[in-house]
Amino acid sequence: MNYRHKAAVDVATRSIIAAVVRPKTPRRRRRGAQARPGLICAQRSTGRATKAVDASLLLAQALVPAPMRPGFSPLAHASASHLPYDELVAADARFAQAAGRPVIVPDLIVIDHGTVFAGRTFFDACAWLGISIRPARRRTPTDKPRASYCASLG
Repeated sequence: MNYRHKAAVDVATRSIIAAVVRPKTPRRRRRGAQARPGLICAQRSTGRATKAVDASLLLAQALVPAPMRPGFSPLAHASASHLPYDELVAADARFAQAAGRPVIVPDLIVIDHGTVFAGRTFFDACAWLGISIRPARRRTPTDKPRASYCASLG
């Protein structure tokens, strides 16, 4: 099965702060789009990749503490990290059961021109949080080289 992914990369620390992996699903046929008799039709192998909700999910993952999962080492707990654990638990009770991953609120997000960012949900969420959005230039991977590098790994 083919997979697609989106990632949020913190430029200051060069770390992936959120990621979404989604299996590529086949497109559905619209009603009335039946194959016409007498025409030769090739099977299309393209499909849907990441969806518009995935951009908002990336933002949500970056803004909330990551929970400890079964099988995580106790060293991965937030209390064992260099984060100010007592202050974090006082600010948000979810940090008591959180993994040692920082919560990052970005000032600026550079986006590509994918269909993931075509809807208003992501833009409205960023506006409400006070996050600026800057679109990358078309066909210029140097505008977001860290994200392009992450994409090349998959």
